[in-house]
Amino acid sequence: MAIDKIGVGGIGPLTPKPSGKVSGDVDFASILKESIDKVNQLQLNAENAMEKLAKGQVKDIHQVLVAVEEANLAFMTMMEIRNKLIDAYQELMRLQM
Repeated sequence: MAIDKIGVGGIGPLTPKPSGKVSGDVDFASILKESIDKVNQLQLNAENAMEKLAKGQVKDIHQVLVAVEEANLAFMTMMEIRNKLIDAYQELMRLQM
C-alpha cells in the first residue's frame, strides 16, 4: 500500500507555468488563480463524496471524512493567505512616501 504525498492544505506545490516572460519572473495572478481553482476542486470533491454517502454509494466513510477534512484545511489555508495579503496591503497603504 503506497502513501501519497499531501500538500499543505491539499493545495500542493505551486509551480508556475512558463508564460514567455523573462526567466525568474512569476505571474502572481496565475499562481493565485491556480491555487483558488485547486481549493474549489477539493470543495467539489468533498461535496460529491458527501452526496454519495447520503445515497449509500460509499462503503468506507473514512474516504468521505478525509475528503471533507482536506477541503476544510485547504479553505482555511487559503483564508489565512488572503488575510496576510490584506494585512500586507494595509501596511503598505500606511507607509508615508
